[in-house]
Amino acid sequence: MSNDQGLIRLVYASRATFKPFSVQAGLEGHVAQILSTARRENKKNHLVGALYYGDGCFFQCLEGESNVVYHLYERLKTDRRHKDLKILYSHAIEQRSFSDWEMKYSAVEHQVRDFLHHHGMRRFDPYRFDADMTLQLVSMIDQAAEQVKDSTLENAVVEARQYQLEDRGLSAQGLIALLMSSVIVGLGIINFA
Repeated sequence: MSNDQGLIRLVYASRATFKPFSVQAGLEGHVAQILSTARRENKKNHLVGALYYGDGCFFQCLEGESNVVYHLYERLKTDRRHKDLKILYSHAIEQRSFSDWEMKYSAVEHQVRDFLHHHGMRRFDPYRFDADMTLQLVSMIDQAAEQVKDSTLENAVVEARQYQLEDRGLSAQGLIALLMSSVIVGLGIINFA
């Protein structure tokens, strides 16, 4: 890992292209899959950050070496699970804020609703944020306690896969066979950091 020269913080917004489904573990299944992959991939690339999802929009903060962050952002543009990517903020930083998190996800729904109300917004729409609002939300997420433990995340990912397969009309036996073959073949989740 290189030293901390050339560190940046990049914050972007995007719109989800998937149809959300019921949340039983406190975390939307598609978001759980994305978060799981992001944690794994960001650790390999020495990236840290935070993810927030609300009203069909993603708000993601990435911190790391500038070339790695921008390379990842270019890859993210091709991910089919979201669209309309827009950089809200990009700036050199002295040190990482989310130093302990490959990808932090906190349940800050109440705080975000208060934040939106304060700014005269009814829905979470990061495309309307200015730089100050963007940094306020990053700070809010950074200060929030981590709400999603690895076991909760794994359960949400399993539920998401089951829902997606059942939604495609697979029987319970077909679902089990497909899950078993995924384990045997070692299929992974599409990369979305």
